[in-house]
Amino acid sequence: MLTVKQITTAAKMFELLDTMKRLYAERWPTVAAPYREIIAGAMEGSGDKNPISAVIPLAQDMSAKGHSPMLLMAVAVEMADSQP
Repeated sequence: MLTVKQITTAAKMFELLDTMKRLYAERWPTVAAPYREIIAGAMEGSGDKNPISAVIPLAQDMSAKGHSPMLLMAVAVEMADSQP
């Protein structure tokens, strides 16, 4: 069973994805494409089938270096949502 925190976090992640899609509109597929490749590489390298958990170390590294991982996480959410 999911906790309230897990449900709230998931909702925020989908809100992030929605915001990025609205922000980039028709450019979204082009903007997201390089991130899909990065995420696929992270999944392959870690053996993790979940795009979100596979990129958490990358997102933490980006944050530590002063970069925003918002696009990376938005694309990971989109990829996770499209998995069966």
